[in-house]
Amino acid sequence: MQVVLQFVPLLLFLAILALCVHVSGRLLAATRIPWFLCFKYAALVVLLLIPVRVLAAPYGHAGTWAGVVVAIGLHAIVGAFYLGPRVKKESGYDLGPITGAKVATGAALVAVATGFGLAILAGVLGAFAT
Repeated sequence: MQVVLQFVPLLLFLAILALCVHVSGRLLAATRIPWFLCFKYAALVVLLLIPVRVLAAPYGHAGTWAGVVVAIGLHAIVGAFYLGPRVKKESGYDLGPITGAKVATGAALVAVATGFGLAILAGVLGAFAT
């Protein structure tokens, strides 16, 4: 049972990232990105971020901020090459690499802000629990 519970944060992170991509596509590109592409994008980015976390971990606090910058750049690259050619605009044309990178970067910034917000909320709730 405990092994199954360890996958809950990963699935929650995938769901939050997919939601951020969906909302970012709606706001920044005025298009509706299908949910299956949002979840595939989220899974691809999570897999690609594993080496970034491993390389940033030995640097402690400084590695966290460097990892965030590298992660946002990785989101832009994956958005340009994955979302750009696969997502269709309302007019029927491809989203394109520039707009795909814009949507992915917007989703990354929202996801980072959400992560920091959840960390602050967990710290506040942890302070009240003791």
